[in-house]
Amino acid sequence: MAKKSPYKNRKYVSHSGVMVRNGTTYAINSKKSGIYSTILHRIIDQLDICMNKWKRVLLIRFDFHQSFYSKNNKHISRFRKNLIRRLEREYQISEVGYVWVREKEKSKSQHYHWAIYLDGNKIRHSSKVLEIIKSTWNAIDGNNHMPTIKNPYYFIDNKKMKQEAIYRISYLAKARGKGYRDKQAKDYSTSRLFI
Repeated sequence: MAKKSPYKNRKYVSHSGVMVRNGTTYAINSKKSGIYSTILHRIIDQLDICMNKWKRVLLIRFDFHQSFYSKNNKHISRFRKNLIRRLEREYQISEVGYVWVREKEKSKSQHYHWAIYLDGNKIRHSSKVLEIIKSTWNAIDGNNHMPTIKNPYYFIDNKKMKQEAIYRISYLAKARGKGYRDKQAKDYSTSRLFI
């Protein structure tokens, strides 16, 4: 196990199986390590904004394994900028919601968990988006890896689908694996969309 960083998040860790946000109660995946409430609040807030903007939201989950340890998140920032530019050009969209988290456990390098929120009326299939994501990540460093995730997408246009999606992506807010980083790196980031 990596030595614990002095830059560990000092946010509240919840072990509850539910979270109330914006007047709605969500079942969450807080097993074992619990979740950072602050991260999950940001995830839900950005999804709420996307749902107010679009009639239907396409949420896509994916992961990245970096081939080397880095003291910062420059590669992931570059990936994010390149990905958003490519998606905007390909689908003639002007906004992309996202969340990513950085984790490091037993391996020497960090890995990232992602979710992106897209206008589900303009983008109806995840397979082409996943190809764009993979090629954009490989362009950063050809040795990087993007594992296949089973059923990586949700079309969210009702409360039931939103509940299912929040449960699934609440995993990104888990406490385990976060904080093993240098001072200049972040444990997570989200889009800053607003209504």
